[in-house]
Amino acid sequence: MSILELISSVLTVFFVLGAAHQKIWSWPVGIAGTLLAIPPYLEAGLVAEALLQAVYAVLGASGWFAWRADRVNQSFGAEIPQWMTSVERFKALVLFALLWMVSGWVFWSSSVLPVLDTALLSAGLVATGLEAKRKMEAWPLWFVANALSSFVAVQREMWAFAILYLVLTVLSGYSYTKWSRSRNSATAETH
Repeated sequence: MSILELISSVLTVFFVLGAAHQKIWSWPVGIAGTLLAIPPYLEAGLVAEALLQAVYAVLGASGWFAWRADRVNQSFGAEIPQWMTSVERFKALVLFALLWMVSGWVFWSSSVLPVLDTALLSAGLVATGLEAKRKMEAWPLWFVANALSSFVAVQREMWAFAILYLVLTVLSGYSYTKWSRSRNSATAETH
């Protein structure tokens, strides 16, 4: 276990807890955590996971700015988590499938676990986009992705990340509950 794994793990837990409470400070904390995770993933031969961490940093910046814009604009309902429409769900599924196929083709020979590594890359990208848009479906997707990421980390003997992803699996359920309560209380206030 490297010091980068440990620091990245702690920062990532703080990010998810902050995101569960819809705190804007969570985004820069998450960005720092993902950037620190890149070297350990590269060292373990998980190229797609390393790339995913870099993309998380970029998407994190996007989420940070989107949440800041929501606060500045104070748009009615902008900060209330929403369910996706059927069309949005279909688009997210197609996006996942396309990302998985393309990343599988790109990383097939460079990853030690290409099918799972690229599936997690694809799920993480879709889930981060959903989280930035405050879509409820982000958290069940994170639940599955985090559970599988824990398995991958164990396979690669990345123990801090294995524990981190188990914690994140639980926090995904917690975050879903927090967002549901936030949504329900906001809905009750408008009726």
